[in-house]
Amino acid sequence: MKTFINGIDAVTNPTDWLTTVGVDEETDAALRQRCFLAWEELSQGGTAAAYVSWALSVPGVKSAFVDDSLPRGEGTVDVYIMGEAGLPDPALVQAVQEVVDQNRPITADALVLAPEPVVIDLAASVTPRAGYDPVAMDTEIRRRLAVFFGDIDDPTLPFIPLGVGKDVMISQLLAVVMGVPGVYSVEGSSPTGNVIIAPNQVPDLGAITLIMEAPSYE
Repeated sequence: MKTFINGIDAVTNPTDWLTTVGVDEETDAALRQRCFLAWEELSQGGTAAAYVSWALSVPGVKSAFVDDSLPRGEGTVDVYIMGEAGLPDPALVQAVQEVVDQNRPITADALVLAPEPVVIDLAASVTPRAGYDPVAMDTEIRRRLAVFFGDIDDPTLPFIPLGVGKDVMISQLLAVVMGVPGVYSVEGSSPTGNVIIAPNQVPDLGAITLIMEAPSYE
């Protein structure tokens, strides 16, 4: 499960249970972003923002990332997409490829791909301040980490979610946890250092292990 629910340890889905990927109604913020990106489509040569705009025009695409550093040689561009439910299925990748092929410059070799997930397991000891509910804090920490890894949305939080090619920095993880009301201190034990993510990879939130220490009365 991507979203932690207190009292539920696991969910098992039978093979091939999902026949059609669901798509939420587009938010005003997402529509506003696509309107701004649409101007980039008017430029000559196909900018990175134009590829993002084309990808986001396909229902079911949550985000898109462009590697225009000639990843496969001269004239090549790789476009990585994420679906509403995480990694895209082959049908969504093909749908975006068709849109990109219709709009890309004739000289561009543009390939739409699903990024390779890199599972990041997190473990930390958290010391709450006296008077705060450690169970509620545990739930909120897990929720904010899910937002940080892009599994759920919450535009009110003051950080930019991770995405394709974004390194996982220990300092950022600690800042996310420290931002939860009631957290006095946090000491992480996993990962043991910064995790470098390649341009074709995406951080994927794995198991979260939290140990709530005795409350601090300072």
